[in-house]
Amino acid sequence: MAGQFAKPRSDAYEEIDGKKLPSYKGDNINGDTFDEKSRIPDPQRMIRAYCQSAATLNLLRAFATVEHPIMTTTEFYTSHECLLLPYEQSLTRLDSTSGLYYDCSAHMVWCGERTRQLDGAHVEFLRGISNPLGIKVSQKMDPSELVKLIEILNPANKPGRITIICRMGAENMRVKLPHLIRAVRRSGQIVTWVSDPMHGNTIKAPCGLKTRPFDNILAEVRAFFDVHEQEGSQPGGIHLEMTGQNVTECIGGSRTVTFDDLSSRYHTHCDPRLNASQSLELAFIIAERLRKRRIGNRGFLGM
Repeated sequence: MAGQFAKPRSDAYEEIDGKKLPSYKGDNINGDTFDEKSRIPDPQRMIRAYCQSAATLNLLRAFATVEHPIMTTTEFYTSHECLLLPYEQSLTRLDSTSGLYYDCSAHMVWCGERTRQLDGAHVEFLRGISNPLGIKVSQKMDPSELVKLIEILNPANKPGRITIICRMGAENMRVKLPHLIRAVRRSGQIVTWVSDPMHGNTIKAPCGLKTRPFDNILAEVRAFFDVHEQEGSQPGGIHLEMTGQNVTECIGGSRTVTFDDLSSRYHTHCDPRLNASQSLELAFIIAERLRKRRIGNRGFLGM
């Protein structure tokens, strides 16, 4: 279960009707309302974000105590981008039994496209904690730089420590991912490969809203599986941004959402999410791909 109260933004400012203000950077930092007061960074927001996160987890724990066949057998793990370092540092604790430091803001934290510099503050913080770590990579990632970054964050090559989260669009996935897989394999590093097909497929609709075409998301998922089959490596997971609500934020799917539909139920403050129908449709397509993969492996092994 992933989420984040702080958002990296490509532009430091946004402009509406000639008025220019600092960009909304997530509720952990400032507000999304387009006025000067909302866009001023407020450290009290970090406390409110912590309280809301804790309340959400407590609610899930309460559900897990109910005699429900799914909830009582499900373990919840939380994750977000390690972006706002004062928040992450405030929640870092020393484990007295092991002598290791853990960032208790989440089970797993990741560095992104803007925070994975080898000599950057975020990488320096991440190498000092013992949480499982994610590294988001796009088509811009150089294979040798990825190997160096993994060496910094996981010098003992501990299995389960590093997850590589690929976000680059379907065509880039087919061209760039094989080189990353081969470089990591040659180095002997143990990682888990995950696809994030959402972020590399964001476009601006004619109405000005950001959206993500369902067909492009599906194409990137298929490319992810195809490349791993080609390279003889293992696809380890899919990271989706989704909601159970019937929103109209991503276009396409079997119950087609069009550009004209976007504004009717567009509730996100930042990133467009798959709605319930689109999420289930994609889940069934992925499940069918996994089923065929298992059947193929059994046939190959003579089982």
